[in-house]
Amino acid sequence: MNSVETRHPFCSRGYASALASDGVEVRAVPEWGTHVLVRSTPGTDMRHATGVLPVASISPKADVEAGCRAILDSGVQTISLVTDPLFRPDVEVLARAFDLFRPLRTFYYVDRELGRVRIRKRHRNRANGARRLCEIARVDLAEHLADWGELYDQHVEGRGIARPLSSSFFERVASSPEITTFAVYEGEAIVAMSIWVEAGECVYMHESVASDRGREVFAAHLEYSHALEHFKGARYLGFGGSAGMIDDPSGGLVEFKRGFSNASAPAHVCHRGRRGKSSR
Repeated sequence: MNSVETRHPFCSRGYASALASDGVEVRAVPEWGTHVLVRSTPGTDMRHATGVLPVASISPKADVEAGCRAILDSGVQTISLVTDPLFRPDVEVLARAFDLFRPLRTFYYVDRELGRVRIRKRHRNRANGARRLCEIARVDLAEHLADWGELYDQHVEGRGIARPLSSSFFERVASSPEITTFAVYEGEAIVAMSIWVEAGECVYMHESVASDRGREVFAAHLEYSHALEHFKGARYLGFGGSAGMIDDPSGGLVEFKRGFSNASAPAHVCHRGRRGKSSR
């Protein structure tokens, strides 16, 4: 067995365990240097392996084919995940290993080796406007879980979606050393918060939430602008892409992230079943 080691936080057992609900098994995949979540279909003997959220980070040195075989040989029927464009093997290697491998949505990010990051003028103006009205500070997420939970509930309700991450998830990751949390204050009130995850030369925007007032004052523009300065030692800042499973380049969220980015790459959906590779 070819195993690879990685210290990437999205690859850790602790991060996968924070996402696991009752009845979900956290399984190490040493060939990939990461972990997957294995779920059973009630009333059947079907078991399915999935990558972690928001993207599945896999060591660039991974033996992808060997990892797939190890998972499927353990009694799992299918493997599904969405790749992390900043931390994965070559696209050609992934394409050979999975039955289904295709772009899902565009992932926007900063690569400082491409030169100076030039924030779009409108984004810069909104960040400066927010800075005149508000203050931004790094806070301890563990001490502000109630504030986070309130804003997160408003965020989910405003989008009209099911709660993607549980309260227990944030409780479990709050003390992780890789976590950096920013809070935007207007006076004494917190109007926005964001969680960032540091992974070596990569930093990921994990979650960003705001109240109605936070959106009115463009607090997110201030957070992203601040993060570019705060994490200036990192080569990459990953912002993610559109919400949900549809790649909408004209959507407001994508337009927002694109305004702070100087690069983009596809995040791919990967799927493989025990029946072997099918034609694409």
